[in-house]
Amino acid sequence: MKNALSAWTIAMAAALAVSLTPSANALIIFSDVTYTTNSITFTIDGDLTGYIAPQHPEQFSIRMPGDIFIGPTSGFIPNHWSASPFDNKVFTLGNLYNNYDTVPYTWSGLDGTLADAYATNNTVTVSWSEDWLDESASDPTLEFVWGNGHDNSLHTLLVPYDVTSPVPEPTTMLLLGAGLAGLVGLRRKFKK
Repeated sequence: MKNALSAWTIAMAAALAVSLTPSANALIIFSDVTYTTNSITFTIDGDLTGYIAPQHPEQFSIRMPGDIFIGPTSGFIPNHWSASPFDNKVFTLGNLYNNYDTVPYTWSGLDGTLADAYATNNTVTVSWSEDWLDESASDPTLEFVWGNGHDNSLHTLLVPYDVTSPVPEPTTMLLLGAGLAGLVGLRRKFKK
């Protein structure tokens, strides 16, 4: 019975891990996300293979849906990227954009579709010449998206990230899933 329970627990944990990624082939992880009044820094690792391509497949954006953005209510603001987020794509242009009816976002245009883009633990900083971010924001949520950050129909959400509490890594989620599956198995055992 013990071996059967262990096999079942492992199978359930594997199923949970697959369900947490957009497809079995796609996995991109953001870590070490921090920000200052005029920059956002993050580390990116993984690839976009298997994610659904958005209408603007050459763009990578960071949306700011919480109260982190305190810049102007309209217009384009030039941004600077320390490097391309992806190993095999070259940064071409980008800016910070806000308008009355949108979530503020900063974006980078890269050379061609990102469908085959990959990153190997790249640490990237995007910055502006002015202080447009609130370091004491109560909701400093960032959304990393593939595509244009303007609205939900123009991009594919990769991950929402609360800067104050890191997103659990896949290993953590796998362990959580295994633990939950084990508890379900034990409950069934004791019911018999």
